[in-house]
Amino acid sequence: MLEELDLIPNSPRRAMLSELESRIGEIEDAIDYCGGEYPELSVRFASQIWRNFLYFGRVERGVNLLKRVVSESDCLDEYYCEAMLGLGVLFLKIGMSEDAEEVLSKLVNISTEMGSTRHSSTGKIMISRVKADRGDFQASKELSDEVAELSAENGDFFTGALAMHAEAYRRRIAGDLDGAVDAYQRAIAVYKEKGSHEMELEERRNLGTVKFLIGKYDEAALILKRDDQEWESGIPYFDAYSKIDKAILACIEGRNEDAINLVELALSSIEDCEQRIDPDELLLIERIRVLAGGL
Repeated sequence: MLEELDLIPNSPRRAMLSELESRIGEIEDAIDYCGGEYPELSVRFASQIWRNFLYFGRVERGVNLLKRVVSESDCLDEYYCEAMLGLGVLFLKIGMSEDAEEVLSKLVNISTEMGSTRHSSTGKIMISRVKADRGDFQASKELSDEVAELSAENGDFFTGALAMHAEAYRRRIAGDLDGAVDAYQRAIAVYKEKGSHEMELEERRNLGTVKFLIGKYDEAALILKRDDQEWESGIPYFDAYSKIDKAILACIEGRNEDAINLVELALSSIEDCEQRIDPDELLLIERIRVLAGGL
């Protein structure tokens, strides 16, 4: 099974998630079977499925599983680091920022000792987000700048683009929307150059939402509009947030009642995914409610 799972990440991300989801029960059974006797295998399995707990709305289940497998393993390798990253992200998504920072800081320390630059950089980027959410923008900037500098030295486009995303997120939360636009555009350029189509589309979506916040409604609508078949992915996390995009478009088009209804539907869908709404998305909801008269 491990050999088969190792092949799945080579497919597009949403296809990968759907394929893993079709086997999630089998994989969880394998984790339970390995238990305390083969903890390194449990960690390896868990490291490959943590995103499914996030995207398919089983965050509490994912937190419990990841906490268990990482506590049972002494094998500090790339799989362990990936499982730790997953645990930190899931903690962050349910609003447990102190737990998230503790786990992510441990990840940074372990991966730095191992020489795993990508995991240490990704951990720092996630801590940068925790700092931004708390309003500690200077600490957030220092972390993302550190990763940006290191990625330039190592030629790692992935962590470099993540650093640009972290910069955009921080600027957005801090109210520097023009700065956020610039950072998103730089990240988009990187993903486009490297042929990372899905990540490019996700950053384009972020760019479109910031254009909406700025008041550039025509540009925002042009970026956010999709064909009917593109709205529903079958993955609850993506479908929940796409409702915010629909609400933005309804608001721009003057369909205020639809916009408010879509906002409420988005909020309930995100809650169904066992998550707290991200602060940058909350800015969008607040703006839609003001413009559509839903306050």
